[in-house]
Amino acid sequence: LRRGGVREVSGMAYPSRVVPPPARWQGEAAHVGVADYEPEGSDVFMRLYYPTLSRPPLRGPLWVPSVHYAHGMAHFLVDFTNPKRRWWQKLLARAAYLVGHVSNAVFDTIPATLDAPPRREKPMPLVIFSHGLAGTRNMYAALASALASQGYLVAAVEHRDGSASYTAIHEKHGVKHKPYVHTDGNFAWRREQIGKRVAELDAAVAALSNDAPPRNAFPGSRFDISAFHGLIDASRLVAMGHSFQGKTRDKKERR
Repeated sequence: LRRGGVREVSGMAYPSRVVPPPARWQGEAAHVGVADYEPEGSDVFMRLYYPTLSRPPLRGPLWVPSVHYAHGMAHFLVDFTNPKRRWWQKLLARAAYLVGHVSNAVFDTIPATLDAPPRREKPMPLVIFSHGLAGTRNMYAALASALASQGYLVAAVEHRDGSASYTAIHEKHGVKHKPYVHTDGNFAWRREQIGKRVAELDAAVAALSNDAPPRNAFPGSRFDISAFHGLIDASRLVAMGHSFQGKTRDKKERR
């Protein structure tokens, strides 16, 4: 689907180890690198998926990055702030997400190399990906990895509007985590969220369309964006996402 010069593709979420990305599509398949990127001076956080010559290690990055994200997914389903929830319901939900996180840490990793150098043979068409409610930058890793293996640069934004199950926020004294915000039925808040999401997508496109993208300001990440100089083809921009992203896209088109 093409609107306003930007191609749009809808996707679905699935863990990499349950339904792994295809080993080879039409064309030349490559190994995949991933890196966390927060452009300096912006308020947008994303994970980049891109082709690399580096073979993936025996254990790749975790699909659920930390116990914070496991908690966020459980909070989305149960809503720990709901006073109508019984104490034993909250206890069972916490036990379930802790067991689930241990299982994910053992079995569910992304078949990619963290902070690998990009393949330099040719420019990478840019894909900006926006997750749905309770999504994260890793939620659609299988789809993003499959695209990256075919030469695309996929920037999976982890929205900080309260729609992610959990997100990492860079602050002066380090990183804090913000859980999903339950706003069902609050349409004024939903509109505010959409505005924030559109601003984040604009910031991601602006940073990655720059001839010299801003340096990576996210603490703890060793990723150096200067390695991508001259490799990003923003002239073939693709907007992709799932669920709540559709409303985000509509708002962006009207701007």
